[in-house]
Amino acid sequence: MKTNLFMLFVALSFGVFASCTSDEVTKVDSRLSIDNADENGLLVCSVTSKAQSKTVSFTSSTDWKAYVPKDVDWITVTPSSGSASSEAQTVSIAINANSLTEARTAYVDFICDKLQQKSRVEITQAQLYTLSVSTPKNVINKKGGDVVISVEANSEWTYSMDDAAKEWLTEKAIGATALTLSATPLVDVTKEKTGVITFTSSADPTITATLTLYEKDVDLVIKGTQAMAPSVACSGSVAVTTTNVADWVAS
Repeated sequence: MKTNLFMLFVALSFGVFASCTSDEVTKVDSRLSIDNADENGLLVCSVTSKAQSKTVSFTSSTDWKAYVPKDVDWITVTPSSGSASSEAQTVSIAINANSLTEARTAYVDFICDKLQQKSRVEITQAQLYTLSVSTPKNVINKKGGDVVISVEANSEWTYSMDDAAKEWLTEKAIGATALTLSATPLVDVTKEKTGVITFTSSADPTITATLTLYEKDVDLVIKGTQAMAPSVACSGSVAVTTTNVADWVAS
């Protein structure tokens, strides 16, 4: 009797052990397939910081819903649900502009019959890239000389000159925050020279800034003499002669 009970215990133990170590896994075929997704069902979309939309095509053998986490408020999927169809279907993913100076990533998942499918869209949006340029003077005297252009950007940048600028402007020095150009003297003072400089963000070529420089016969001459007494209030006048100068300020 004891022998029979022992054999029964061994048999039951083996059965439990075998069931716990089984490699069998119940698999459910994906009911929704995204066009151009990789072997894992993932479609990666990389976009700029600007507001835009992406169209995603897929087929689904059953009713479906698009799921976006509640804490993701910069993505909207339209339509957010649909029915089974043998024909290709599409959703439009509206992406808000990114006003942050760092990239962000979010996912759109698809649910069929309350089961998350092996189908996902990954949206990675670039940070907001900024670029601005300025110079103390954009009008250069007929004698030529250097002009320094300050550049404020949160990425690397490049610049280009139009053909007119290349005739009288050359690069003298360039750094991360400034560009120095050298202007040749104006030969014909009756003619004005112009040049357009375009700056472009290397990270986002859609971000640009332009600056127009001028070279012309500009002059301001002050003539006059006045004896100034250190302890006596006094006044005087000077003669100011200008050439191609509309406004000027004395300080």
